[in-house]
Amino acid sequence: MLYGRILSKNPGDADALYGAAMVNAQSGHLEKAEHLLAVALAQQPEFAEAWRAKGLVLQHLGRPAEAMACYDFSLMIAPEFAAARKTRELLVREIRSSSPPQISAPVAESVGQWNENGSRLAAAGRLDDALQSFEWAVSLAPGNVEALCNKATVLFEKGLSQEALAVFDHAIRIDAGCALAWNNRGNALLSLGRRDEAIASYDRALEIQPNRVEAAENRELALFMSRRNRRSPASYLRALFDEFAGHYDCAMIEGLEYRAHLHIRDLTLKHLHSGAPAILDLGCGTGLLGKALKDVVQFERLDGIDISPRMIAVAKKTGVYDGLMLGDIEKVLAQPGPGYDAILASDALNYFGDLSAVFAGASHRMNRDGVFIFSAEKFDGQTWEQTPVRRFRHSPQYVREEAARFRFEIAEIRECTLRLEQGNPVAGFAFVLKRP
Repeated sequence: MLYGRILSKNPGDADALYGAAMVNAQSGHLEKAEHLLAVALAQQPEFAEAWRAKGLVLQHLGRPAEAMACYDFSLMIAPEFAAARKTRELLVREIRSSSPPQISAPVAESVGQWNENGSRLAAAGRLDDALQSFEWAVSLAPGNVEALCNKATVLFEKGLSQEALAVFDHAIRIDAGCALAWNNRGNALLSLGRRDEAIASYDRALEIQPNRVEAAENRELALFMSRRNRRSPASYLRALFDEFAGHYDCAMIEGLEYRAHLHIRDLTLKHLHSGAPAILDLGCGTGLLGKALKDVVQFERLDGIDISPRMIAVAKKTGVYDGLMLGDIEKVLAQPGPGYDAILASDALNYFGDLSAVFAGASHRMNRDGVFIFSAEKFDGQTWEQTPVRRFRHSPQYVREEAARFRFEIAEIRECTLRLEQGNPVAGFAFVLKRP
């Protein structure tokens, strides 16, 4: 076959993939045709004819809602594409003619009912049924932005980001002031690796609705993924460590030979001279550092902060901590609260690039003659950088400069191995800062 010969030499030739898909579709091999079209569109996302062809294939496979999304995307790319418009109109007629008879209310009420029904189905995890319900709503009211956003969101949740993007764009053309559409459009763009466009979309959502929390969090995540953020987003950390909580100790101690907490413990013993100190454990996690301190340090009080509710729940079961605070380290330290003789952070500041807010908070909450002891991954540059595994590492020079800004003196810098990463030792430091 001609297409086969072309593809043997150039497997990514979108035109040949499209031609091969058409041959397979005409031969009744619809699943193979769908696969070939997906590959073609991955190579050439703005191939309008391929989107229409994919819609036809999906329609014959009994997946009308996904077919409609393909037609929408084809028309977004080529608004004058008459064949795509015709197939879309025919599908709309087919959907309307087969609409279940139980909803016979006026159109506006019916649209609301289909939207509500789709939302219930989506919440129950029945995404295919939810998509079909939202498609009924769109067929009854093609300009209903709520129905379009619902449809696009389900397409996104099904992993059909390109199709979802086309529907979000259509919704925005109807109502450019819909913050939800801009936010969820950003999610689709982010999943496609189009990070700068995603950030711009979140920015637009926040211009319309400045207090939209998910848009702000999504924007932070996009910046973080682009290595343009000063720290790990709070929402990212919360999700990461909630997932990790059940097997954190085993994974860290046995799998990664984690030892940062032991360096912090040893330096605490060496530098803390208060008879019965009050200690604060930043990013306490499941309590590894607290347990390491328990039998070797006599303290008046040991408190912990962590952003993960599940980590806090595990730490509470240890019985080591007198008080546990759920929240982001930067925010909790900045709030009014008790002072501490020692503020400790084992493997916690690796999730912050710019340490100024943490240093300011530690200075704010530290008692006279207190110590601030923490670990950091080693960076040979001037300041700090984000690592390929989405952590941060710092240079001693940067830590010295920040310490001076907040009137700390460096009492000791211990060069050490913090843990393993992919079987290799992670070089780092344990810093001891004192308040004169």
